[in-house]
This record gives sequence, C-alpha cells and structure tokens, in this order.
Amino acid sequence: MLHILVIECLFSGVLGAVAFRLAWAFSSSKKVAWGVAILLAVVVLLVLPGEIDEWLIRDYGGKPFHALAMSPFAVNLLRALCLLVGAWLASLAVRRRLKLGLEENPRYKDFP
Repeated sequence: MLHILVIECLFSGVLGAVAFRLAWAFSSSKKVAWGVAILLAVVVLLVLPGEIDEWLIRDYGGKPFHALAMSPFAVNLLRALCLLVGAWLASLAVRRRLKLGLEENPRYKDFP
C-alpha cells in the first residue's frame, strides 16, 4: 500500500508542477498560476474517487487489508497536498528563472 501511495504522490506532484508551469507560460501571472493549481487540487479532492483497488495492492506485494489502509478522503487529501507541493516547487523554479532573466520575452530584442 505504501508503494502505491508513493506513486500516487509523485504523480500528483508532477501534475501540479506541469499545471503551474503551463498556467504561468500562458498568463505570466503567479496569481493565475496558483489559482489553476488550487482549483486543480480542489477538483482532485472532491471529484476523484479515493479508493485504491485491491488488485493494485496485491500486485505490489501488499495485503488487501494493510495497516496503512486509509479512508478515501485521506487518499484524495494526500493527492491534493502533493499536487500543491509540486506547484510550489514549480513556483520556486519560475522565481529562479525570473531572477536569472530567463523568463523575459526574447522577441524583438535585436531591434533598438
């Protein structure tokens, strides 16, 4: 069960980072990018089913009723928190790129 939760957490983190970065690329606004990330976290928390199939647990070598069995809300909460952590890491990358001057629009820089 722990393997599945780690995979779910990593996938959610990547999804949050990609969503934040795409929202930043299209809007160039941190408020919009964070709004998209938070909206996606709320959708994950409220819409996705939080149950993990027993065959997944058996495939990864766990018992169906493992000691770490979590409620569906707790699984979705973990997904949403990992999504926000991924968005936070992407915001750190954007801030670093802004500091280095890599996020400026390079078009028309060769004209006076």
